[in-house]
Amino acid sequence: MSKILYGGLIIIAIVVIVIGWGIISEPKVNVDNLAECLTEKGVIMAGTDTCAACQEQKRQFGDAFDKINYKNCDYEGEWCKQNNITGFPTWE
Repeated sequence: MSKILYGGLIIIAIVVIVIGWGIISEPKVNVDNLAECLTEKGVIMAGTDTCAACQEQKRQFGDAFDKINYKNCDYEGEWCKQNNITGFPTWE
């Protein structure tokens, strides 16, 4: 195989890998902007300290979770009852 053909195949392989990586990699979300948008729209997350899914969602937001309107039904049970929150996490 000639050096030119071999070099061309390597370049094509690299391009395919780079394009493929872009397609399968997770999109980058600015969680700060998302948290601010949810708060501006009046969205509230209701959860509990013992809810594993709630803890995972908090983890995914990271420091931006401080911007989320969050009701902890362990401590704000009356609000949760008034809003018929029966499962966690609930986004309203």
